[in-house]
Amino acid sequence: MERSRLGLSQSALAEIGGVSRETQINYEKDGGSTPNCVYLTLALAKGLDVMYILTGKRASADWSLDPMQRSLLNDFERCSPEQQIQLVKHVALVAEGVKPAVRKKKKKSG
Repeated sequence: MERSRLGLSQSALAEIGGVSRETQINYEKDGGSTPNCVYLTLALAKGLDVMYILTGKRASADWSLDPMQRSLLNDFERCSPEQQIQLVKHVALVAEGVKPAVRKKKKKSG
């Protein structure tokens, strides 16, 4: 569910969309009412995937990405939140021209 992905409560998403909590609950029920254009526009402005809200399928945001960018994004999405933070920090250093230190594996004695 899109609301859960963003860590929003029903009340918080209702506020974003300019509706009551009861209306939000009804939007989330199978067979419930459908959000209107104003709600969807407000949700989109806050980063919600409106395509997912309407169809249950993620919007394909990678249509403008080249294969290398798409591959990087796919790898990023497979990482845990903690790994994603480390990856973003690493990329920021590389973009600034800093060569991040590479850890060398310790040789096994024996």
